[in-house]
Amino acid sequence: TAVDQALSEADVLDRSTTRAVMDLGVGYDRCDEDALARLMHQLLSPDTSQHLPLEGLGERLRDDHHDLPESILQLHPFLANASPLWELTDDPLTIDRRYLRLGSWYVGVVTMKKLPDATYAGSLVPLLKLPIPRYAVSFRVNILDQAAEIAALAKASKMADAWKQASLFGSSKREDPAVASLQRQKDEALRKAYETSQRLVGLSLSLTILARSAEELDGHVRSALGAMAMARGLAGVREDYALLQAFAASLP
Repeated sequence: TAVDQALSEADVLDRSTTRAVMDLGVGYDRCDEDALARLMHQLLSPDTSQHLPLEGLGERLRDDHHDLPESILQLHPFLANASPLWELTDDPLTIDRRYLRLGSWYVGVVTMKKLPDATYAGSLVPLLKLPIPRYAVSFRVNILDQAAEIAALAKASKMADAWKQASLFGSSKREDPAVASLQRQKDEALRKAYETSQRLVGLSLSLTILARSAEELDGHVRSALGAMAMARGLAGVREDYALLQAFAASLP
């Protein structure tokens, strides 16, 4: 079935990732359910988690569900089933264009916008040793629909070629370096995908940074962006208008 195939692919990716991390000499622990709940609680409720750390999601909220008639729930809404995830959100949230306020903390998110020109073993390790008291690094690998992604790459390559030949206002003999670079990357990805049957995956990298003031947060963000730029052209950007969505996407 599709579920079995997805689980099999995830298992293969897990073994490959485990070997790669061990080769880098980076220690890690796999999160069980309770550890994952504690991590989520620390990110979503930074104040409460310091004083009342969550040891795990309540069994009653997960198991004690009653499918009451809608007529009763309209009269007594407090009898409705509650999601166990509500236990993770104890601190109040307010949204500003440059930061989130979670309890007394100022939260910013830096995301990867451009892959590095080249990679090497341990290229991301400096991001694990930033001089920032409290932050979290989220690196996500998404297994993509291969046929759809190859078709999208081919379409993007044709569009880049079209833009290279002409602009909206007429023909131009000068080649746009950015468009040329994009086309080369697309062509190379297509060539490797066809010749080696390599799988195409999606990569995302983000840093969630917490600070006690807006000024401190600005300094930490600059440190994070500088560390990312040292990784051979890896480019990051501080999220603003899509800050809440970026924060939600960085959660496990």
